[in-house]
Amino acid sequence: MSKAPAGVALVRVDNRLVHGQVLEAWLPALDAHGILVADDEAAGNVLARSAMSLAIPPGVVFEVLRIAAAVELLKPGGKGPRATRTLLLLRDVRDAVALHEGGVPMPQLNLGNVHFAAGRKQVSPSVFLDAGELSALKCEDHKSWVRMHFTSTGDLHIHALGIDAVPRRWAEATPTPDAPSLLVPADEKATAARLVDFVAVK
Repeated sequence: MSKAPAGVALVRVDNRLVHGQVLEAWLPALDAHGILVADDEAAGNVLARSAMSLAIPPGVVFEVLRIAAAVELLKPGGKGPRATRTLLLLRDVRDAVALHEGGVPMPQLNLGNVHFAAGRKQVSPSVFLDAGELSALKCEDHKSWVRMHFTSTGDLHIHALGIDAVPRRWAEATPTPDAPSLLVPADEKATAARLVDFVAVK
């Protein structure tokens, strides 16, 4: 699995771009100190850029770039974002595909909010995708997911987990308390799940 571009803590598709959930939840959870919006529409609209910049907390580096400029910044050999841990925000899945096709490594993609429109199918409570977007996201391998756990002291532990090659063959198994599954992987090419990132929020 390719690594995310240096300095990028998370790539998130959210057609609201900069808003309260991003500022109040995602920045602290990721321990991110920068926001990079890669969006042609916002980059070409002074009012949109100004409105977003007014919401940015002090000390957070904020950039808005066109997709082509973001590709040059983030692809291997590029300068990378100005902050050491940056949240990369995209308006829709097609922008993520454009970055990836431009050479930007993207081992994970967080789908946050993609609003309903004609021809879109609901894939989660807040994400609606059309046929082209669903097709672009299809990939048998390189799956990732997030597990969250509140400790007895009230801390939030967030584990980002990933698997590089998913099993394609399975064998029956006898469930045990530690391994309750009825099936286990029987594919020598499959890889075990691994910890991609961990964040503790106190």
